[in-house]
Amino acid sequence: METWMFYSYKGGSGRTVASANVAAALAKLGKRVLIVDMDFEAPGLHNLFEIEKNDKFRAKRGIQDFFRGKIELEEVEKHFVFDLKEEAPDTLYINIPEEALLLYAAAAPRASVVSTGEREMHHQLKSLLKFLEKKYQLDYCILDAASGIRDAFTVSVQACDKIMFLYRWSRQHIAGTKR
Repeated sequence: METWMFYSYKGGSGRTVASANVAAALAKLGKRVLIVDMDFEAPGLHNLFEIEKNDKFRAKRGIQDFFRGKIELEEVEKHFVFDLKEEAPDTLYINIPEEALLLYAAAAPRASVVSTGEREMHHQLKSLLKFLEKKYQLDYCILDAASGIRDAFTVSVQACDKIMFLYRWSRQHIAGTKR
C-alpha cells in the first residue's frame, strides 16, 4: 500500500477537500483506498462524506480513541471506520466500481488532543494501517494531516511515502510551509 499525506501549514488551503477528492478519484479508478482524518483539532472529512447522521459517527468515537487505547485494533471498524460505498451511498463520492473500495477512518467530531507521545502514536498508526491494508488489500492510504507542526503531523510524516503540500499564496503560508 502506498501512503500519501496531504499537509498544509495553516488551515484554509483546501487540504481536506483535496485529500477527499484524490481518495475518491483513486476509488473511481478501481483502486482500494483508505482515507484517514488525522486532524484532531478541526476534523472536517466527515462533512465532505456526509456521515453526520450515521449512528456510528454520532457516537462520537474516532481514531483519537484508538490512540488513547480506548478502542482495540480489532474493534476499529465497529467504532470509526466507514465503508463509504455502504454507509454513505448518497454522497458526492458515488459511482465507485464494484472491485474498488473507499474506506474512511474518522476522527471524532469533537476537537481533541492526543498526548500519548509520538513514538506510541507512530506504532499505533502503523499497526492500524497494516491491519486495514491486510484485511482489505488496500492500494492506497491518504492521510489528511493536521495543519501546523504537532504530534499528528509528525506521526503522519513518519508513516507516509509521499507528501502533498498545499498552501495559500501568502507570506505566512509559504514561510510556514518552508519551515
